[in-house]
Amino acid sequence: MKDLPRLLRIALGTLALVIVPLAARAEDAPEKLSPVKAKYDADKDGKLSAEEKTQMKADATAKTKAASEEALKQALAKYDANHNGRLDDAEKEKMKADEAAAGADRAAKYKQMLAKYDANHDGKLDDAELAKMKEDEKLTAKTDRQGTKNDMRTEKMVERALGNKGTKSRKP
Repeated sequence: MKDLPRLLRIALGTLALVIVPLAARAEDAPEKLSPVKAKYDADKDGKLSAEEKTQMKADATAKTKAASEEALKQALAKYDANHNGRLDDAEKEKMKADEAAAGADRAAKYKQMLAKYDANHDGKLDDAELAKMKEDEKLTAKTDRQGTKNDMRTEKMVERALGNKGTKSRKP
């Protein structure tokens, strides 16, 4: 028992011999920056200085402010029925109702997507399920483009058959 303090000192000393060099290496190693942060590393030292962090925060704040202002402009354009530049209570209620309906629509679409692509029924889409969904979306887009081409061909055939009479391309 008398040797316990001595053993603790030895153990702590040994631990310090291991931890101090590891900590020093960690401080010397450049921080792996995300692509977003790397954009602000002006001196390319692998770390963000106080000035670089300040610039990153300022840019993020400006971006958020611009997005908020754009959202406000869009809301006013859509819901400001009396064009006074402000949303009154009735206009706000209309906006809330539309947002609730849009949220319900998104939830319904999400449920449909899970029902269609969640093969293992875990309530999430894993990489394979997402890949299947993306492949189906590509096929749908290709089909839609092909349908548009077919519609245009049909319209041209109708124009030719009518001798360019009675169609959009007819001049008044």
